[in-house]
Amino acid sequence: MVLTAGMVEKNLNALTWKGTSGILPLGRSLPGTTSLADVTLSGVYRIYQDDIHRIQLSLGFSFPAGSYTATFKDFLLPDGIRRNVRAFYGMQPGTGTFDFLPGIVYAGYLGPWSWGLTYRGRFPLAPNSLGYSWDYLLNYRLTFPLGPNPSGGYRWGDLHEFNGWVGYTWTAGLTTTFRASGSTQGPIRGFDPEIRGPAVPANPAFYGGQRGELFGGATISGKFIGYENTMLAIEAGLPVYQNLNGPQIMKNWQAGMSLRFKI
Repeated sequence: MVLTAGMVEKNLNALTWKGTSGILPLGRSLPGTTSLADVTLSGVYRIYQDDIHRIQLSLGFSFPAGSYTATFKDFLLPDGIRRNVRAFYGMQPGTGTFDFLPGIVYAGYLGPWSWGLTYRGRFPLAPNSLGYSWDYLLNYRLTFPLGPNPSGGYRWGDLHEFNGWVGYTWTAGLTTTFRASGSTQGPIRGFDPEIRGPAVPANPAFYGGQRGELFGGATISGKFIGYENTMLAIEAGLPVYQNLNGPQIMKNWQAGMSLRFKI
């Protein structure tokens, strides 16, 4: 079983133009949102393994612990007035929906070589499809009417993500990897009536699309500096194909690092 929880912080540097013509800049806003992240709970089961190959299935759910009604404070509008407004869809820390999370992993290794393929999906169910409230959850009670949530009933498009990778272990504790990733996601279905205005991110149709990306990375054991139970993993890459729904900010590059401790 895998349980994830955390915090999300998002920040935006927005330039506002005067009126609808978009000729004269008025100024900038630097709003941010922060909240708990949606909680996920998944079960992972190995259905096959031999000396080389391994296949695992995962099934899980995401629970809407994160805020989906976060606001921008003192956001500059085209009429020159600063107001508190509902944050754009992409700036909301949470989704507001219960999501189904299926996945499958195939992995293999032979000598210094390793490889694998993965699929993961995220399928938002009807907003608040259990009709939950936190008061009910805390008292171990649930109601089951279907219907829209307070945000207006929107939900993100279905997400499909595929990954394939190959790795080579140069010496015990040092492995380099190459990974190709492809994803497709539909636009937002429904809308939040509080998210409105001329800004592109306020339009629910301008989310999702297709991306293809390439990454290179490495995992380095801490035993090289005397910490046997520590592992450093790094990876960086960039998109080679992007076909997005409507006008959006395209991804430029991405890098990540994790430090793992084994107990």
